[in-house]
Amino acid sequence: MTALVGKWHLGPEGHGPERHGFDFNIGGGPEPGPASYFPPYNLSKLPDGPPGEYLTDRLTEEAVGFIRANRDRPFFLYFSHYAVHSAIGPRPMAPNRTAKAGFVEYFSAKADPAAPAQNPTYAAMIRSLDESVGRVLEALEEESLTEGTIIIFTSDNGGVELSRGEVVTSNLPLRDGKGTFYEGGIRVPTLISWIGVLPSGKLSEVPAVSIDLYPTILELAGLEKNPGQILDGVSLVPVLKGRETLERNALYFHFPHVQGAAKGLQHFLRENSSAVRVGDLKLIHSWETGDELYDLSKDIGESEDLAERMPAETARLRGMLFDWLERVGAQVPTKNPGYRTPGPEGWWASDGLSLDAGSLVVSAKAPGVLLSPLIARNRPHEVGFRMRSSAEPCGPASLGWQDNRPSPRLPKVHSIDFEAICDDRWHEYEIRLRGSRGIRRFWLDLPRNLNSTRFDWIRLQRLRSKDVGVSTKPVIPPVLEWNFDGG
Repeated sequence: MTALVGKWHLGPEGHGPERHGFDFNIGGGPEPGPASYFPPYNLSKLPDGPPGEYLTDRLTEEAVGFIRANRDRPFFLYFSHYAVHSAIGPRPMAPNRTAKAGFVEYFSAKADPAAPAQNPTYAAMIRSLDESVGRVLEALEEESLTEGTIIIFTSDNGGVELSRGEVVTSNLPLRDGKGTFYEGGIRVPTLISWIGVLPSGKLSEVPAVSIDLYPTILELAGLEKNPGQILDGVSLVPVLKGRETLERNALYFHFPHVQGAAKGLQHFLRENSSAVRVGDLKLIHSWETGDELYDLSKDIGESEDLAERMPAETARLRGMLFDWLERVGAQVPTKNPGYRTPGPEGWWASDGLSLDAGSLVVSAKAPGVLLSPLIARNRPHEVGFRMRSSAEPCGPASLGWQDNRPSPRLPKVHSIDFEAICDDRWHEYEIRLRGSRGIRRFWLDLPRNLNSTRFDWIRLQRLRSKDVGVSTKPVIPPVLEWNFDGG
C-alpha cells in the first residue's frame, strides 16, 4: 500500500500522485502551498478541518493513521510537509496564520539579535515539524514496526534566506540558499535508518543526491527495477554499510530557467544555470554570465572563484557538463527571437522604453520594471533619480538590487519600498541601499496603475560610511550618472 501525505506541486490537475503509483493521496495537489496554515487551507486535495487546527498537525494525524491502518502489510509512505515554506510573514500571511502563537512567543523571547538566524515564526514552524517527526517515530514504535521500517529524512533544497524583504533563516557557513547551485541551495541533511540492518551512529561525507533514493530503496527492499527503466541515480547501500566511495565520477545539476526578479519573488534570484561536481571541485555554469569554479575542500562558503586561475580544470569540468547535457537530451537556453535589445544607454523595461523630449519614458502600456545596465560596483551606494509620474491613481513602488559580492552572511537580493508621488510633476528621490555588499544591478518596480513614467536623470552615489540608511552623506560627484536632460 502506498500513500502521499502533504505537498505534491508537480503539475496541474490530472498529473497528481494517483498517476504516479500512489494508492492514496492526502493533501497533494497542484498548489505550491496553503493559503494559511490554519483553516481554510485552500488546498484542493485536503478538506478543511475545524477552526484552530494546524496544518502540520493535521498532516501528521493523516500519516500516523495510514501507518496504523497498514501495520499488518508492507507499505510505502511519502510524507511531504508544506512546512517550512514561505511566506513566513508578515506578508501575505501574518505570523499567526503560519505558526502556533505560543511557539512564536517562546522563540521571540529566545531570539539573539547578534545571531544570523532569529526569525521566531520560522523557528516555531520548525518546532511543529520536529514534533511531527517524533510522532511518526512513536507510532512506528507503538505498532512494533521500528525494526522492520526503513526511515529516510531529507529536504528538497536549502533554506530561503530572504522572503519578501524579511530575513527568514541563515545557511551559514554555506553560501546563498534556495534557488541557487551554491552549497546553501543544494546541500541538505539526510538521515537513513533501518534498525537492526544498517549500522547506527555513522556519518558519511560521500556526496549523494535525491535521485539516489529510489535505487537505494529498491536494493534495501530486495526489489528489481522495472524492465527497461533507466536509473539516473545510484544505490547508497554500499556507503550505508561503510564504504567510503560510490561508483560514479560526477554529480550533475541543471536548471535552465530564470526566476526571481519580479516583485514578490525577491527572496531569490535564480539565473538559468547548470553545475557539475567532481571530487571537491564544483563548476557552476551560468548560461548568461559564464563559469565559476570552487574547491569545496578549502572553501565551503564558495567565496573564492578559481575559474580564471584554473582554466584547465574549468574547461575540463565544463566539457564533462556539456557532454552530460547532450547525453541526457537536456533542454538548454536558446536565443529568444522575440528578445528586445536594451533601451537607451543600456536600460531595459518590461515593455516600451524610449527617449522623448529629453526624458527616459517607460511606456504607458506596462510601467512594470525598469532594469539598470550591469554596474558591478563594490561598497554601499545610494540611488537617486528625478521621476515624473502621471496624475492619480498612484500606488507603492520599490527599488530592488542584487549584491555585487554575494556573501553567505547576507541575502543576495534586496528591496526597499517607497511611495511614488503621482501629480505629473518632477520629484527627486534618494534611496540608500541598506545591508548590501556593493551593487551588481538594480531595478525600479513602478506602480502598475500609472499611465506613464518619465526619468530626467538617474544617479548612483557611493556612501562615505558603512552605516547605510541613516545620516550618512553621499560622496559627490556621482559614481555613475545617466542624464536624460528632461525639463
